[in-house]
Amino acid sequence: MPPREQFAACMQKFPSLTPPASPPTPGSPPPGANCIAECILTQQGAISNGVINKDAVLSQLLSLIGSSNDWKALAKTSVDTCFSQVSSLGTQKDNNGCSSAAGAFLECLPTDMFKNCPPSSWTASAECDQQKAFLAKGCSVMALISPHK
Repeated sequence: MPPREQFAACMQKFPSLTPPASPPTPGSPPPGANCIAECILTQQGAISNGVINKDAVLSQLLSLIGSSNDWKALAKTSVDTCFSQVSSLGTQKDNNGCSSAAGAFLECLPTDMFKNCPPSSWTASAECDQQKAFLAKGCSVMALISPHK
């Protein structure tokens, strides 16, 4: 996830992109997600002309996760997985003129990392297991933090 300040700055940049009244369908990002994701990746120097820089994303992520080898390995695997998943989108833009790949990438990354959380860090609980099952169905990771669970 991006630093709170970057997320807030990007949300303010797109005030007209308000959350929908109902959750998005599984596998589709909420409206405005692509614009906010592109803004965040741009601030981090991880996207240029709609093309995601995989090495820059990994560098940013590694700087956030600390020294755990388990998390470093997961970060690399998740970045590779998500980069492969969105590469077919190329420089495609959505109806708002924002990078579809950026939105898909920033949806994929936390989802993949949550679903593959290292056993040493996983908190076994009914709630965590329920959230992992929710994501495994293809539901949006953003739905976990919205009031529309």
